[in-house]
Amino acid sequence: MDYEMWKKDLKLQNFWRKLLDVITEKERYYRVKLFEDNETTRWEDWLIEPIECCIESGFGPIGKWEVEWIEIDPIFEIKKGKGVPSEWVDDTQLICEKLAKENIEFEIINHFIRIQTAPKKVHKSSRSHFITCLL
Repeated sequence: MDYEMWKKDLKLQNFWRKLLDVITEKERYYRVKLFEDNETTRWEDWLIEPIECCIESGFGPIGKWEVEWIEIDPIFEIKKGKGVPSEWVDDTQLICEKLAKENIEFEIINHFIRIQTAPKKVHKSSRSHFITCLL
């Protein structure tokens, strides 16, 4: 998939809108696997949508059509202050329920929630389309 195909695919745009609404409502850790990379990005504690066609985190802005999957760590630490023990919260059930409510398919792998963002067979990357998206 490239930018031109993504721009015309309203179903995929709606999927991304719902997905980002669910996964970014709280501070969490995210990592992303791009179609063209063998490795995932490192875990980041923020993920934003600076413009409609891309997402951004510590890995920089990337076109949504370049993302094979996003993984969420649903377990996070709440630090309460110096000398006070931290609290660990597991939002696995909450996130899974919200994803299911939005009909977003996911799988749990080693306690992480993975969401496939596009079928591999339609992927075709083009960095020039990313520049077009930014204009």
